[in-house]
Amino acid sequence: MAGIFSPIRILSSAVSKRFFLDAFQVSDTHYWQRQAPKAFWKDLRGFIEYDTRVISAPMRNGKSALLIAVRAVRGRRFKRIKLSIAAKHDGVVYRDTLDIHNLTEEPRLVGLPDICLKLDPKGRDHAVPVSGSLFIKLAEAVNSYDVSVDGFQKSAEIFRPVVVKAQRGEFVKRWGRFWNTMLIEKEKQNIKSRSYFRLVKSAGQLWRPLRLRRALHELLTIRPLLSLAFWNENLGTANHLRTSLEGPKEFVSLAMKLAQTEAA
Repeated sequence: MAGIFSPIRILSSAVSKRFFLDAFQVSDTHYWQRQAPKAFWKDLRGFIEYDTRVISAPMRNGKSALLIAVRAVRGRRFKRIKLSIAAKHDGVVYRDTLDIHNLTEEPRLVGLPDICLKLDPKGRDHAVPVSGSLFIKLAEAVNSYDVSVDGFQKSAEIFRPVVVKAQRGEFVKRWGRFWNTMLIEKEKQNIKSRSYFRLVKSAGQLWRPLRLRRALHELLTIRPLLSLAFWNENLGTANHLRTSLEGPKEFVSLAMKLAQTEAA
């Protein structure tokens, strides 16, 4: 059965990537632009850089993921790199070996599923390395011409990470990598606010009764319909999401019209 469904999963992934990828890229790029003053990038022998912060990211499935960001140094691009990241506790080494494809100067979040987690007093994981330090090693580097790069053999360091706690659902895993989706969620809330403004607050311009308008607003802004409204505006090319970064012009224009109406 796995053999039958594998092509279906591949096709499904390709189709979803075609329609949803751009919005995820816009949201993730916006996140890293905001993180620029906070990130602490450390050079690994002139090949890659890694952020010495690790992110404890509660996922929507109730589990936590431990994430670290890497990127190629300025002017470099890799078709493939292999990273080894390890932590040690009570004489046991916990290691993740990561294959990262098409690495550029854009930050890439990768998960560390095999690094053990500490537990809080209630037994819930916090996605914190069991030791105070992490070992990182560049095990392989292949450039954009598909040629193995020389000189990376001694690219290994030990560092003490700073753990950053993320909000639940702030990061999601799609197409084999992690994305920050806070801008997408923010835009969904903007859609909800615009719905409330049009259906409830603008009582003088809409039909009555108010109770029915409230009920309609609540119906139209349940999570599945909010998602539907967002993707209706951003499917394929997320131009609407890009525009929202410049400011909610439509919302401001509507507010000005209502203010003029009330003044009259």
